[in-house]
Amino acid sequence: MEQLLLLHEAKIHDILGRHVDPRLEASGVLAKDGVFYVIFDNLADIARLGSRLSSDDTENHLIPQEHGHRRGFEDIAYDYLSNRSYVLIESLPRGGGRFMAKVQEYDESFRYQSDAWLDFPLQRPNKGLEGLTCVHRDGETHLLGLCEGNKCKAGTAGRTPGGGRIQVFRRGQNHWDRVGRIRLPTTLSFEDYSSIAADGDRIAFTQACAYPDGMKVLCMASCDLAGGKIARQTVVQAWDE
Repeated sequence: MEQLLLLHEAKIHDILGRHVDPRLEASGVLAKDGVFYVIFDNLADIARLGSRLSSDDTENHLIPQEHGHRRGFEDIAYDYLSNRSYVLIESLPRGGGRFMAKVQEYDESFRYQSDAWLDFPLQRPNKGLEGLTCVHRDGETHLLGLCEGNKCKAGTAGRTPGGGRIQVFRRGQNHWDRVGRIRLPTTLSFEDYSSIAADGDRIAFTQACAYPDGMKVLCMASCDLAGGKIARQTVVQAWDE
């Protein structure tokens, strides 16, 4: 059995310094140009961290945000074609009892530019799109939104394994139009999903899984795509010894 070894870890609060709220709820990370950009569920500012994860790194600081929403952020994605970043807000009211996810767009210096809806209906404000990544097909940018619940549902139905879903969006005139859906393998025993990444024809995602005895581990799965179908699937589990 192959193993992944933990090389280094650090608390974000210790890296940024004591002036930062110790109750930061980190929810997404982007590795770009040798540094990490971290977003938080309970903070609008974006953290920039040096790759050494050391408190004395001069790269470490918060990028203040004065515009846009103030909380509810779940993931971050980067579009190398436009040099723009997108931060995902899980679910917000959109009138008429509807809920939808939204993305905020930032320039190369993480200055807020705009926001736009991801045009896909959700059941609840706290059970929506949990992961976000960016891909390109035929010269166009697409956003992949990973549903937190199975079959994009909330409650008991969303916790029933085997219904993982990724929604595919393309930029429209006023919002991001939903143009497709990816069904994840029914063999994945995830009760819900938390993050997604894509590289070429490979998609990876993560979530905490539970064994029958109650022990929880971090699960990571990757799928290699070929001809529009999943050609290879790998699942990795991580836990503290």
